[in-house]
Amino acid sequence: QRLMRVINTRFREHFLVLGEWGIGKSTLLKEYKKIAQSRGYIASLIPLEPVSATATMFEVSASLVNGIIRDLPYPVNRFSEFVNYLDSFGINVLGSGLQFSRDTNRKEVSPQSFLHDSLLRLWKDLDGKTKSLILLLDDLDNFSNVPEFIAILKQTLSMPTIQETGIIVGISSTTRNWLNLTSSERHH
Repeated sequence: QRLMRVINTRFREHFLVLGEWGIGKSTLLKEYKKIAQSRGYIASLIPLEPVSATATMFEVSASLVNGIIRDLPYPVNRFSEFVNYLDSFGINVLGSGLQFSRDTNRKEVSPQSFLHDSLLRLWKDLDGKTKSLILLLDDLDNFSNVPEFIAILKQTLSMPTIQETGIIVGISSTTRNWLNLTSSERHH
C-alpha cells in the first residue's frame, strides 16, 4: 500500500519496523525490497554500520550515502549528477563505495545539506527510470551513539524538495532503541 501511494499520489509514507532482536526485521526489509523490485522499482537495502560516539554528523551522513551506493542495482557511473556532486567535495566514487580524500581547504557543508543534496541528485539521475526509490535502513541500533542523526534524517525527509521525489524510507530498529532515540528528554 505504501509503495502504491508513493507511485500514484504525491504522498510519501516512510515507515518503521520495530521488534526485538532476532524477530525478523531484516527479513521483512529484504521481502519489501523483493516486492518493490518485482514491480520494477529500485530498492536499496542499507545495513547501517556501527557509528562511534565521536563520529561527526557529516561522517554519519556519508556512511548512509555510501550504504545506498553499495546496493544500487546499476553501476555508480550511471549516476552522473550524483557522482559529480560527490566529486565537488573531493569524495571519489570507486567501484561500489566512496573514498574520502576530502579537500580540507573547502568550507564544511552541513550534514543535512549533504544528505539532502545527495538524495536529490541521486533522484535526478533516476527520474524517468523508476517511479520510486525505496531506501531500507536496517538496524538503526547501530546509530544509537549519534541520536541527533535521527533528527537530521527526519528533517531532510520532511523537506518539500525531497517530498516531491519518489523516495521513501523504511527503517528497522529494536523497540527499546527507538524509544531511547526519540524520547522527549533526549531532544528537549
